[in-house]
Amino acid sequence: MAEENESTEEKSGNKLILIVVIVAVVLAGGGAAAWFFLSGSEEGPDAEVAEAVAEAPTGPAQYTKLKPLTVSYWVDNRQRFLQVTASIMSRDQGVIDVVETNLPLIENNLLNLFSAADFAEVTTLDGKEQLRQAALIEVQKVIDAESTEPPGTVEQVLFSSFIVQ
Repeated sequence: MAEENESTEEKSGNKLILIVVIVAVVLAGGGAAAWFFLSGSEEGPDAEVAEAVAEAPTGPAQYTKLKPLTVSYWVDNRQRFLQVTASIMSRDQGVIDVVETNLPLIENNLLNLFSAADFAEVTTLDGKEQLRQAALIEVQKVIDAESTEPPGTVEQVLFSSFIVQ
């Protein structure tokens, strides 16, 4: 009986040692993999990302407020309206200058975008967010097309008023 207890204790001791060795090997392999991936050359993708971040304007946010844009919809034989007041945000003064110069074009494109939107969708929170993202893309298209220098980015189009009637 005593021999069985000693044999059982030896087996559990061997299992414990085996588990410790396996954990140590896995940790060593993970550390080696992390070192390999994190210690890349300076010319790799990480350097490109760092360069892009360094070039991005980091100053204070600047805003240009658009006039209220109103579109009408026909829903169930009733005329409905959407009125949006938006502001364009960028940290690049060059982008703000291009926005202000091209306000009529931007407002026209946003009116077309808002008119094409589904009225039932814009009344939901997700629909408003999708419309805001689409407006951001539309404004950035104008900036890209109308900039004489390499275009900067519009960070956000913000809705300061969103009235559905």
